[in-house]
Amino acid sequence: MACVFSRLLLLRLVLHLRQGGFLGAALLVLWGSTSSQVRGAEATLDFVAAIAPLLEKHCLRCHSQQLAKGTLSLATKRGLAESGHVVAGEPGESYLLDVVRSVDGETPQMPKDGTPLTVTEQDRLRRWIAEGANWPEKVSLPRFWAAA
Repeated sequence: MACVFSRLLLLRLVLHLRQGGFLGAALLVLWGSTSSQVRGAEATLDFVAAIAPLLEKHCLRCHSQQLAKGTLSLATKRGLAESGHVVAGEPGESYLLDVVRSVDGETPQMPKDGTPLTVTEQDRLRRWIAEGANWPEKVSLPRFWAAA
């Protein structure tokens, strides 16, 4: 997709230069570079805005630092890393995704008590893992406890 966009941009640039439209061509190049920067900025999910609320809503009731059912805490980056349930950059290898997704219409394994993740939330979690599962060092969940 980006390659096709680049070729179209180049073709438009050449046509503008042929018609003596240097200013238009310069603006087109500038627009193309800034729009790709904006697309790049939108590509990475923000953990605090997109993933932390999901974990707080669906997981921390049973998998907090205080409770940690199954010895799993999803309250800190360290707890998640030690569990081995997420393989950064590899959503297909991440057990966490396996347990929150329904298979063949069955109820997902997790959360055992509470509302299952929506398809949108599952996709957001998958995307976060695919992007490297970035969890800022100083963020622990739930966030209002971390501030106290």
